[in-house]
Amino acid sequence: MRSLKQSMRWDEEVYGREYDLDIFMIVAVDDFNMGAMENKGLNIFNSSCVLARADTATDATFQRIEAIVAHEYFHNWSGNRVTCRDWFQLSLKEGFTVFRDSEFSADMNSRTVKRIEDVNHLRSAQFAEDAGPMAHPVRPSSFIEISNFYTLTVYEKGAEIVRMIHNLVGKDGFRKGSDLYFERHDGQAVTCEDFVRAMEDANGIDLGQFMRWYTQAGTPVLDVTDSYDADNKRYVLEITQSCPATPGQEEKEPFHIPLAIGLLSPEGINLPVGEKGETTTVLEVREANQQFVFENVAERPLPSLLRGFSAPVRLNYDYSREDLLFLMRHDEDGFNRWDSCQRLATDTILDLMAALACVVNGAHPSAPEKADALLSAFHDQWKGDANVMDMWLSVQVSGARMGSLERVKQLMEHPVFDYRNPNKLRSLIGAFCMRNLKRFHDLSGEGYAFLADNIIRLDKQNPQIAARMLTPLTRWRRYDEQRGGLMKGELERIQANELSKDVFEVVSKSLA
Repeated sequence: MRSLKQSMRWDEEVYGREYDLDIFMIVAVDDFNMGAMENKGLNIFNSSCVLARADTATDATFQRIEAIVAHEYFHNWSGNRVTCRDWFQLSLKEGFTVFRDSEFSADMNSRTVKRIEDVNHLRSAQFAEDAGPMAHPVRPSSFIEISNFYTLTVYEKGAEIVRMIHNLVGKDGFRKGSDLYFERHDGQAVTCEDFVRAMEDANGIDLGQFMRWYTQAGTPVLDVTDSYDADNKRYVLEITQSCPATPGQEEKEPFHIPLAIGLLSPEGINLPVGEKGETTTVLEVREANQQFVFENVAERPLPSLLRGFSAPVRLNYDYSREDLLFLMRHDEDGFNRWDSCQRLATDTILDLMAALACVVNGAHPSAPEKADALLSAFHDQWKGDANVMDMWLSVQVSGARMGSLERVKQLMEHPVFDYRNPNKLRSLIGAFCMRNLKRFHDLSGEGYAFLADNIIRLDKQNPQIAARMLTPLTRWRRYDEQRGGLMKGELERIQANELSKDVFEVVSKSLA
């Protein structure tokens, strides 16, 4: 209730949207494929996404519930009162609403921490989706089964598209655009073009090229170099953009990319770069190759690039370790301070691993008997709480030390596991295949065969979950020849069965 009240207040204050019914109904169910689903006046939640107690849940769990409750409530306007003309426009409501719930969470907690969490998820999962066989535009041009397109691309990248418009027009301009959108289309089923057109008309801008974000798949790459002319006090950024080929789209036209940047002096001062003396400006990258010139720059600056992760791109710039340390100390952008720290830490850890590889030959001894006793006691205490038992299953199979394939199979026979329950499938089989990389990718191929066996079985019971759990095998081209061959073989074995449309689409595209 606290999350719902906060959501209602925030939507009234930030978007001017009031709830239009006398009652708001919620139902929580244990067996549900999705996290939640909005319906006008009645929202259905997976119990794991709305039920929590302080003695078993983490702060992150409560924040997740707050965000999901907000997301489903915000759908009342962005999804229900204004909805999609057809399934191809799915990101019209989901991308917009994910952006809205992300901004809500940022206002309720820490804006910088929330942005870091969102970008981590985007980089680790959605970028991988963009690079795989199921890569598709935010607005797909075709599909066999729409359930397969409730994806990170539609949701998370769709939200980043909305965020980019926000970055281009500013906070006030975005509010004008959203007001116009809701005013024009209240009670209608509309398209992505209608949303973008409202932003254009409210702000007097042209977003025609920007629409390529909806039609072109893949993660754009920005390669950035710079130069400084001391005599003329002129600093130049040169930016080259490209986008890898994706299924059905070999060539890509240049995107319209908002690149937020700042410049730091050698003394660590964030220099004025905007028309009104702002220390952050948004460069509009539109060409395959483009230069941006800064005049009257007294000394060679260090660029702070992609502040706030202003666009869902990969950015390459040749920062030295000293540069990264400098940004960590002086950059006013919280996200870039964190990102510089991550880059520096990764480089350092890789160096340490290389140096220690030749001297570290053993492991710390494990104590399986003690671990089993603790797990048994924990089970006895919390066996009545389904959500806690989901975590109990996951923790036993996510790490290489305990999580052998045999352990997974043993837990599948445990009374707490229910093969018909999507949460239990994700917590056990999904956790092993997605998180326990060492055991799942064992050269015996047993992990791949185990997943394939369960996909074949699940497809007859729950095709949506089966298609989603296929993801680890779909990335077979990214692995070495032996592992990739084993994974491909299991995909071909799955394909030889009579399949649902959900699983057939994923398998066939993975093997194409």
